[in-house]
Amino acid sequence: MGCFKCFGFVFEKNGVWLVVIVFLNIGRMAVQGLGFANRAMRVIEMICRVFVSLVFVRDFGYEVITWADQTALLGADLFLMPMLLMTLRQVHGALEMKEKQLRWKNNTE
Repeated sequence: MGCFKCFGFVFEKNGVWLVVIVFLNIGRMAVQGLGFANRAMRVIEMICRVFVSLVFVRDFGYEVITWADQTALLGADLFLMPMLLMTLRQVHGALEMKEKQLRWKNNTE
């Protein structure tokens, strides 16, 4: 029965963070859909997990391991927000350039 309590504990912790997971997946797919790879985000997630494991497990035990995923998601979101804004600015700039080129082309014809 003790094993089931541990599973329930992990699922309870992960359920609270569903909103963060939704934002992370939507943002990640948006960045990838715009043609920019985000491999660095996975590195940030791994760094956060390792950080929690190395720093906090010795003092707090198993409960902290259940927070490693949430820490990784939060770290990825903190990386994703500026990356998503940069990507949207780049795409917006490219669309403005294309629009200017079309206007110039239409004016010269």
